Amino acid sequence: MNRYTIGGIAFAIGEQLPGLDTEGFSDVEIVASFAPEFPDISSPTVRRVSGPHGLTGLIDVGASKCWLPDIHHSPTDRAWQLRQFAPLASSILQRLVLHASAVVTETGVVGFIAESGVGKSTLARYLSRQGYRLVADDIVVNPGSGDLGEPGAVVVRFRIEAHDQVLAVVGDLEP
Repeated sequence: MNRYTIGGIAFAIGEQLPGLDTEGFSDVEIVASFAPEFPDISSPTVRRVSGPHGLTGLIDVGASKCWLPDIHHSPTDRAWQLRQFAPLASSILQRLVLHASAVVTETGVVGFIAESGVGKSTLARYLSRQGYRLVADDIVVNPGSGDLGEPGAVVVRFRIEAHDQVLAVVGDLEP
């Protein structure tokens, strides 16, 4: 089994998927399967999940299993599908999921929450190059411990065109 961590969840899956974190923080493990049809399970612990781009899935929180539709056959597309499903699964598990980036400072974790495309990832990446540890990019999860600093999916997107804007706002920072 391959193990990929996204948003604090370790997904165990029988195939290799490119571009997913294999060493990130997780406090929950879910066995994931791609299935042509969802199993017919009548259980109070099974939840149907609907998300962006028509994504659907099934998660059994009691058995720590999930099923995603077998509609994407390339490993790259399946990795994308699992990335889209992870925040939905975290929500079902009653974990606070934020679309954010975060770094560790001397006083704790600092998160950057904003709309898509405004530079959260660019700012977090810039700060990581200045010596701050990158905790999460894109998904920050609170697993219920009260600590928003648990690492999430570390898939850094650095927009080079935003570099000058970041420098104008934050200048040269010391870690």
